[in-house]
Amino acid sequence: MAIRQQFEKLSSGYKAAFRRAASPRDLVEIPGAYRLIPKEENLHAGWQRVLFLLPYITHAENKRLGAALAVKIKEQRLFQVIRSDAPTDLIHLRRICQYASPQADWQMVGEMLFYWGKGQKTRLVEDYLNALRRQSSSTDFTD
Repeated sequence: MAIRQQFEKLSSGYKAAFRRAASPRDLVEIPGAYRLIPKEENLHAGWQRVLFLLPYITHAENKRLGAALAVKIKEQRLFQVIRSDAPTDLIHLRRICQYASPQADWQMVGEMLFYWGKGQKTRLVEDYLNALRRQSSSTDFTD
């Protein structure tokens, strides 16, 4: 969460540089990236993944990213993320987030992206599908 607050304090030029990054690896060439990570850390792959999606997900307390994406994203687009390998999976996820402008809890999102792998991808899909089920059950009308 602190990283999200620090990002909001960056100049518009630094924020634009984050948006221009084509892949998480490109962030090593952006000076603003080093301002956001803890001083004792290097800009390793975990931080690169977090920072890559930082401009596209706003903070909403206790809301999971999968549930936020269920509002606007079709199932097949999310499964495209799950089936892809790095870094294509994160590039697809970023495109989805650019389109959907999701609001999610950055504590959860940050941890998910930092430790991104098969388990986190599965959790993202489960949160998405659970949210879809809740949406459909709330719109079902029975006599």
